[in-house]
This record gives sequence, C-alpha cells and structure tokens, in this order.
Amino acid sequence: LHHVFDSAGNKKGVSLSINGSQVGREYQNAGRLTFSPKGSRLAYAALAGNIWRVVENGRPGPRLGNKMPYKILFSPDDSNIAYSATVTDGETYLFINHKPTVASVAYHWTFSPSWDRIAYKNFSSNEVFIDDASIGKFEDIQKLKFTPDGKSLSFSQGSMSGYRAIIDGRPMGNAHKSSLDIIFSPRTNTPYWVSMNKNRKYDLYAAGKVQAGGWDSSLGSPRIAFSPKGLHYAYGYKKGGRSHLSVDGKVTQGMPALWYKAKIVFDNETEFHYLSISRSRAYLICGSVGPAPPASQSLCAKKAASAY
Repeated sequence: LHHVFDSAGNKKGVSLSINGSQVGREYQNAGRLTFSPKGSRLAYAALAGNIWRVVENGRPGPRLGNKMPYKILFSPDDSNIAYSATVTDGETYLFINHKPTVASVAYHWTFSPSWDRIAYKNFSSNEVFIDDASIGKFEDIQKLKFTPDGKSLSFSQGSMSGYRAIIDGRPMGNAHKSSLDIIFSPRTNTPYWVSMNKNRKYDLYAAGKVQAGGWDSSLGSPRIAFSPKGLHYAYGYKKGGRSHLSVDGKVTQGMPALWYKAKIVFDNETEFHYLSISRSRAYLICGSVGPAPPASQSLCAKKAASAY
C-alpha cells in the first residue's frame, strides 16, 4: 500500500501495488494489508466515501463504519477470512467470511490452528469465551492463543503491577514484571514464556517453572522457536555483555549474534535460520542441529539463492 500523488505533489489517496504495478482503484485511506498463509488471497481495509470496507482480492466486502477494522486474519488453508470492525450503528462485530457473527469483539479473538474452535473477549462484559462458553471475566488481557492441538487456550493477563499466564481460565505460575508471549511446544503442548524477574533479569519458563535464565535481556521475537514437530528449540539472550544463541538448552559456539528483533525460523526438524546485524549490515545465518548439510544444499541457502 502506498500514497498516490497528483501532478502538484498533493496526496490523492492510497493504492495497492504488487511487484511495482498498481492493482485496483485508489482509496481515501487503507491499511491492515494481510496475505493468506499460502498466498492465494490478499485483503486490506480501505476507506471510500468515509466508510471502511475490507477488500479481498480486489472485491470490497460489506459497508462497515468510520473506523478502520481492528484486525484481519486468514485460516491456514486460505479458505476462510475473519476480521473485526465497528459498523455504522456503533456496534463492533467479528466478521467471518464477510458476515457479522458475535458482537462486542474488537482486538481479542483467535481461532484454533484447524479453525474448528474460536475464542474471543467481549469487551462489554470482560468475559472470555471459548466456543461461545464463558470461562470467566478478565481485564487487561493480551495475546489469545490456542495450543497446537487446539484443546487449550492461553493468554497473558495483567498490568504493570504484575502479569500472569492464564491457561483455560486458570492462572499458571507466579506473577511477572513483564507481559508474556506464550509459545507452545508442538510436541507436548507445554507453554513456554520469557519474563523479567524481581532482580530485573530474564528467565525462560516452561509450564510456570524456570528452565534457564539470569539473562540481561532476551533476544528475538518470538522469544523462543520450535522445530515443526517440536523435537528441537532455540532462543537468544544477552548476558555479561555478550549475545548467545542456545539450541536445545546448550549454548552454540561460533554462531553470529542474533539480532534482537529477529525471528529464529526452523526450515525443517534440524535446519534453522535467523538474521544477524554487524557493522550496519544484515546477514542471513543458516544453522543446523547436529551434522550440517553442505552450505549450498541447506534449505536456508536454497531459499536465499532463489530470491536473487
């Protein structure tokens, strides 16, 4: 999405461009550009005539209201779209496939990985629902997330006075100094998170218990990454003025430092990659668990080569 200007240099509106070519009409404003996971569908919020709509593959959805939709999400198989928006009568709905469903839902909603379950917070009552059944009232929640098997729901709840991990409506572990981004192991569905302790150091938790820590800071976003089947995991941290990369709980030797905003990505069960910054230059780092394949044959290297 980019601004469109007239010959005098004044902004006319916003348009979508793909591979450098403008696609579709110009709008007063636009945002929330979202690709489906497999890339077959594209959606964004667009303003025309002071009314917002969600445009999917060039086709505008129903008229909404005068506020930009809050969030757009596609299902993993590209077959469904969901978004939340305030309509002209002032009510806010969760839309599924462009049809309004539950009301009073804005930012806090999610689906299970298979999209057969839904969870959301009603901001009028502060109740959190799983499949339309209330699990209790919660204020100040963040990051609703189902386990990989879709059987449990997690979120972080709290404020600067303390944050708790909530699993299926019940707190797990102690209160923490920082908000929690809960990551589940694909193999065991165990919840992991990183949080600051009372000494202002960072610890890694599994199911509410410290696994490692005492770090000066935690690196990467999310804070911990798992291989697709959950057989391996990796995370970055800084301690004693040095950056470290840990794989399966062991510090790697000779690997370049993980950029603090980078994401560790497993390409398969043993190969992974991440970004490193050195002297104002960005580098793609390819790594592996156990014996490494020849550099030119790694999935990471092949993906990098195909980009040029």
